[in-house]
This record gives sequence, C-alpha cells and structure tokens, in this order.
Amino acid sequence: MKDKFEDLNWIIQKEKKTLLTYECTLATTEFRGRKYKAWFTYDLKNNAFPWKLKGLPGVILAFEDESGIIKGEASKIYINSDLNMPTKFAEFFDSHRTNSIQFKKVILEINKYSADLESQDLANLPLGTKVKKGNPREFSVEKSFEWEKESSKP
Repeated sequence: MKDKFEDLNWIIQKEKKTLLTYECTLATTEFRGRKYKAWFTYDLKNNAFPWKLKGLPGVILAFEDESGIIKGEASKIYINSDLNMPTKFAEFFDSHRTNSIQFKKVILEINKYSADLESQDLANLPLGTKVKKGNPREFSVEKSFEWEKESSKP
C-alpha cells in the first residue's frame, strides 16, 4: 500500500511533561477530519512516529485525538534492539514488497467490504426495523480523506 502526503502542520506548544523518563513537548495538528495532540521528545533523535503522525523534530511517545477515541502511548523504549515481527505481519509485508497499491484504491475496497457487511447485518434484522445510518468511519482513525473533498469531474 502506498499513501503519499506531506509532513503534518504541527503547532509546537510550550507545555511539557515527562514520559518514560523523557521530557516531552506538546504539539497539535489536524489530519483527515481529526484534531490531534502529541507528546514528543527531542531526546530521541530518530525518524519514528506512530501511524502517520509524522513531521515532528523528535519521537512521539503519546498521542490522542480530541474525542479520545484514537490514542496511543509508548510503554517501553528499545534502543538498538533486535525485535522479531509477528509472522502474520512479516508475511503480509513480504507479499507486498515488490508492488504498491494506491491508498485511495485500498480505502475504496475497505468501504465496499464494510458496506457489504452492513447489508448482511441489516438483512438479519427483523422485518420493519428502522436503522439510522451515520458515518461508517466515525470510529476509524481517519474520518475523511483528501479526495472526498475533490469536485467530481464529468
């Protein structure tokens, strides 16, 4: 899978706190429909970041969206360690090593799969049941994508 985008537009704040003995600085940004807070440290000079929250001058040790649905926090730091990747993930990455898929295509396929599952669930409800549909990605990491804002071309 391939998803190209620039570094996020982070606003570095003055707030500080300590995580795993590292002094961290608060930064905020907005990405794909969510507002994020991240605590990063300048003390670890590495290009490591969780998920797609990139572009800060250090390593993010904790992050959270404004609703508290999407969040993570480092529980341990391994420096110069040799960690084994679970077989399931290693096989997945090996199978995609020589080809790439447009990220938009992957998301559209996921949306189609989700719609099929929803249709199956709705078919199992008692006759006459009314369902209010919402945004299927409301509790996903990314609530919206750049191409959804593009105007449709004839």
